Amino acid sequence: MTDRVFGAPPRYIQGAGALAQLAPLVARYGRRPFIIADAATSLALRQEIEQQLKPSTERVVFGLAGTACTEAEIERFSETARMLEADLLAGFGGGAAIGIAKGLCLVTGLPLLTIPTVPCCHAPVSRFVEIEGEDERAGAIRAMHRPPDAVLVDTTVLASAPPRVLIAGIGDALARRFEVEQSGAAGAMNLLGGRPTLLAAAAGEAAWHAIREHAVTALALRTRRSGGEALERVSEAMVLLSGIAHESGGPSIAHALARGFAGLPACRTALHGELVAVALLAQLVFEARPAELLAELVALYRALGLPVRLAEIGIVADRAVAVETAARRSLPIDAKRLAQAIFAADSLSSK
Repeated sequence: MTDRVFGAPPRYIQGAGALAQLAPLVARYGRRPFIIADAATSLALRQEIEQQLKPSTERVVFGLAGTACTEAEIERFSETARMLEADLLAGFGGGAAIGIAKGLCLVTGLPLLTIPTVPCCHAPVSRFVEIEGEDERAGAIRAMHRPPDAVLVDTTVLASAPPRVLIAGIGDALARRFEVEQSGAAGAMNLLGGRPTLLAAAAGEAAWHAIREHAVTALALRTRRSGGEALERVSEAMVLLSGIAHESGGPSIAHALARGFAGLPACRTALHGELVAVALLAQLVFEARPAELLAELVALYRALGLPVRLAEIGIVADRAVAVETAARRSLPIDAKRLAQAIFAADSLSSK
C-alpha cells in the first residue's frame, strides 16, 4: 500500500483541573456512563467524578479493574455494561483500565472517553487494544473501529503519579521521534496499514523537543498544584504526541526490543518506559547515529533518572544469554548485530 494513513481522536482536552470539563463532555455522548477505573485511582477522585456527573446523568457506575487487560476482564465487564444498559464507556486510570474500556468499546460499539491518571502514553489516544495472555496463552492486539471519541487529561492528576511512573512515561515518549524516523527509512507501514504522514513524523519530533527542553523542569515542579507550562508540554508529549506518533508513525526497534526485555525474568520489575529507554539507546547504536546524539541522550537520562545500563533494568547475571534472547525475540533483523548494539549502548555511560 502506498497511501498515507493518519488517525487521531476527534477531541482532546488537557489542562490543570481539566476534570471539571468531564460533565459537559459526558453529556455529549450519553446519560448512563460505565466507568472502568483501576484500584490505584483513589476513592476520593472517583467520588469527585460521581458528584460532578450526578446532575447531568441518570446514574454513574464504576467498575474496578484488575492489574491487567485480559479477555476475561473484558468479558466480565461486557456483561455488566449490558446489564446496566450503559450508553457510554470511560477508561479512568492507567493502561489496564483504559485497555479494558477499549476492549468493551470493541465489543459493545458504545462511545468511549479515556481519562488517564498516569502517563500510559499511547493507550489513551490509540484505537489499538493490547490484551495480555492468560494461562500461558499468547496475548493479542486488536483494533477498534475508531479511536476513542475523546481524551481528557487533567495534568494536576497526572503530576500526582508516582515519580518513577512519570519518569517511565517520559522514557516511552522519548523514543517516538527516532522510531518514526527508522520506520520511515525502512519503508515500513504504520499500525493503520499505510505510510506515515508528515504530521505523524512532526508529532514524534515535537514530543522529542518538548521532553528535551522541559522534562527536567516539569519533574521539579510536579509537586506543586500546577506544574506550569513545562508540565503541560511534557504531558502533551507523553499522551497526545506520543499516541499519534505510535499509531500513525509506527513503532520500531526500541519498542520491539523492549518487549524482548519484558519477556526476561530478570526484567520483571522494570517498567515499560524504562525498558524502552534502554532499548532506544541500543536502536540508535544499531543505526550508527552520531556519538553527540547518544551522549546528549545519556546525559538527559541521568538528569531525569531513567536507566542507562542493563543492570538498571535487572540484567546482571548471564548477561550474554539474556541480551541474545531479547534480541532474538524482538525483530526479524540480525540478532547478533542487535546484541552487539545492546552491549555497546550499555557502555555509553562509562565513556
